Amino acid sequence: MSRAPVLRSATAGLVEATRVFARAGALEAGAPGPAALAQAPLAAGEIAVGPLRATLALDVADDHATWTVHVANASGGPVHVEAVGLGFAWTPPDAGALRFLRQGHQS
Repeated sequence: MSRAPVLRSATAGLVEATRVFARAGALEAGAPGPAALAQAPLAAGEIAVGPLRATLALDVADDHATWTVHVANASGGPVHVEAVGLGFAWTPPDAGALRFLRQGHQS
């Protein structure tokens, strides 16, 4: 699956959005039941992630990007949410753009 880059820099590399994921489970007698991991491709818009509905918005500036995430219960009953996260892939820049500082600093 080809992914559209979120950020691209000649010196910092490329950041691509990969997935949105959630670990959630039903509440059983008021106690959290077993949680399951669900995931979906990360893109702006409304996405179903297991029993949840995630609405994602992307704001890209020159050197940074901000994702806004709103999560709602899309199931008919109560849900226990352990985690919601976003996944990204980083591709480093061309090695010619990197510098190695032998002592950890430039003298």
